[in-house]
Amino acid sequence: MDPTVPPFRDAADVARAIPRYRIVRRLAQTAMSEVYLARDTGLHDRLVAVKIPADGADPARFAREVSVAARLTHPNIIPLLADAGPTERPGYLVMPYVPGDGPGGPDLQTRLDADGPLGLERTLHLAAQLASALDYAHEAGVVHRDVKPRNVLIAGGTDHAYLCDFGIARIAGEQLTVPGSAPFGTPGFSAPDQVAGRRGDVYSLGAVVYACLAGTPPFESSDTHAVRASQLSTDPPPVSSRVAGLPPALDAVVARAMARDPAQRYPACGEFVTALRAAATGTAGRADRSPWRGTRRGGPLSVRRPRRFAPARRLAPARRLARVLPLARVLPLARVRPLAPVRRLGGTARRYRVLAGLLAVALVGAVGGAVWYGLEPRVGDRPDSATLHRIPGALRADCRLAAPTGRLAAAEIALACRSGTRTVRFGLYDAKSAQDAAYRAAVRAARVPSGSGDCATGTDGEHRYPATGTGAGRVLCATGYGETALTWTDVHARTVGTVVGGDARALGAAWSGWVRLAAYPTTAERALTSLIALSGCRRTAAGSADDLPGLTAAVTCDPPDEGASSVSYYQFGSDAALTAAMRRRSTAVRAPGGVDCSDGAAPGFLGVRSLDLRSVPIGQLLCHRGEHGAPVLTWSVEPLNLLATATGTKAAELARWWRGYYGFAAPTATIAATVNAHADPVFPTAAERALLRHVPAASRVDCMRPPPDQITSNVGDARVTAVVCGPTRGTSIVFYYQFDDAASMNAAYAANVGISGPRCTDSPADFHGDAPYHNDGARGRLGCARHAGSYTLAWTDDHLEILALSFGATSPDVLLDWWRFDAGPR
Repeated sequence: MDPTVPPFRDAADVARAIPRYRIVRRLAQTAMSEVYLARDTGLHDRLVAVKIPADGADPARFAREVSVAARLTHPNIIPLLADAGPTERPGYLVMPYVPGDGPGGPDLQTRLDADGPLGLERTLHLAAQLASALDYAHEAGVVHRDVKPRNVLIAGGTDHAYLCDFGIARIAGEQLTVPGSAPFGTPGFSAPDQVAGRRGDVYSLGAVVYACLAGTPPFESSDTHAVRASQLSTDPPPVSSRVAGLPPALDAVVARAMARDPAQRYPACGEFVTALRAAATGTAGRADRSPWRGTRRGGPLSVRRPRRFAPARRLAPARRLARVLPLARVLPLARVRPLAPVRRLGGTARRYRVLAGLLAVALVGAVGGAVWYGLEPRVGDRPDSATLHRIPGALRADCRLAAPTGRLAAAEIALACRSGTRTVRFGLYDAKSAQDAAYRAAVRAARVPSGSGDCATGTDGEHRYPATGTGAGRVLCATGYGETALTWTDVHARTVGTVVGGDARALGAAWSGWVRLAAYPTTAERALTSLIALSGCRRTAAGSADDLPGLTAAVTCDPPDEGASSVSYYQFGSDAALTAAMRRRSTAVRAPGGVDCSDGAAPGFLGVRSLDLRSVPIGQLLCHRGEHGAPVLTWSVEPLNLLATATGTKAAELARWWRGYYGFAAPTATIAATVNAHADPVFPTAAERALLRHVPAASRVDCMRPPPDQITSNVGDARVTAVVCGPTRGTSIVFYYQFDDAASMNAAYAANVGISGPRCTDSPADFHGDAPYHNDGARGRLGCARHAGSYTLAWTDDHLEILALSFGATSPDVLLDWWRFDAGPR
């Protein structure tokens, strides 16, 4: 909507602006909006309610109401049928028309004004509906902030309730009202603290329940300032003091819901209603013992059966039944009538035996009926051991059956478990699809991206848990209005758990204990940190590993030197899992193949290509832009089933850091040893061992067998024994080739050098040269060159018939000094 467009002025304006809706009459008018009864000419003249902003109303408030209504779908929240399109001016929203019972409106306030108190049974029924709607809205990240009888519609002829008017609702992430600004909501019904989030709605629901029971608000005064002052300084009078015959236990329940301190209130509306039912049925002090939701059908409160409890699991031994179900109660259920005389032969004894048998059958049927209808587990009962074993052991001590409501409404069984000051609710499902649907709904409502954060550490996110090993399920955590909501699944037990807490980090730590996440470091994490030999290591955030199934360990460490802001290592349990992970990440960013990322100059810093260590292929290198455009380098190390990721702020600096780190860090020696152990044949062979004896110890570093294509690139088709080593103090990589004859060696040298010029040992200005040399008894030819900022050497040993090639040196002086004393061959 365009805030600069003025609102409607009268019904005629409405008709002209939205011709599809034919106005019948005005239903309601407030300072903020007007509601008209209209007929939808586009849908068979269906009666609808059209709401428009009042003259002078805040357009942003109306836009918020439209936004909130569009994201909430619940049987007890008035739904949005349509709203102003992008080209329609000014704005409006269309809702179903809810007719009332009499000439007044359908709202609860009108009904209370006309009929007085609703009575206990109808109040409980109404409260359960509103609690379900509010808990659903809270899970969707919406706090109503103006729950009052005027915003509750009661459909005529039924007691079905709809919560409406989300005009001042707050959506997760919005700025809180600052101290000193005008208070929002309705005095007497809105919470006095103003910023209590969902517990503010608990307060309001408590005030509505109070009004339904007493027929009047908890704080009565024509002065709104006096009402707000009373809310801040006093507790409402006990509701039983205003209405005779109410159970006194209701007073404490309503008082807790309306506590001035938000922390003292029930954490959820459903818990308030559960306690309310328990107080009403005389079972206060434990959870509500009636899972059946009341329905008013012109008489006393009737009940419906709970969703499902298998009768076979509820049968008790006869001795136990005798204690809990006296015979005097069984016999009426059996409806045993006098038996007619038995006409078969057998006399009186047989007749008595038949009578006894029939009576036994009748008693069994009666007891069975009593077990099903009278001893069926109810809300507040202790679950059986099979049910308890589906939830974490740390939460089993204080659990009770609960009514499936809110996000857990589709659960076969619901539990409420206490852990200290927290109440953890569980939904137990028979079908995985129902479990998944409940969890997906929570994720959609929270609007937290999957594969983010780490709930164990109190960081908002959604991810698999545990991040390593066999997955147990997924977890979602989101903080808003000063509270953190955490929801998780257990795929093996087929449960969904949910809990609300104030401190995100404390709640994450508690949840970690409940689901038994291993403390850092595990044995695998300790081994990984030892392998990479970096400092400041800690467990990687679970969200960053969400797309990496098959992990055994994941750590994030402080990177050595500058250029990278963090570096993470992920170890997999199999090479197949590593390969799939690298493919998945490359595909996710649509990285083109064959692009070199190592210099930071790849177009868009996007690409992937094979990665080698001293020419030996070991994995792949991927570059792409991550969150907020930050450059990311990811490389796989297949011999060790490792994936590494480094992030930075500038692509060129990150690439420069990587070139100085990769191939020189602690894992290099382990990589080389693993490659050699898995080579075919195992490295070194006898010939390779003989060649290595000619390489000085200072240069015999992490030596391996070069791949065939690298050998062909360096020496052509000559028959050679080859090794590659490095890094040394003078160069990054050096190849040694043992030839069968001098002619083949010299031909390969000439092909590599291809120039003639000054002696390299004289350090020519351009470092290009080729000349015979004599060095410590060895003789041959020495060539030098410079390519792309690095320095290379090629030399032969005429006596040993060995050709050596070195690459990647950064200083010609250090390179030559190394060649004179440590390069060999000897």
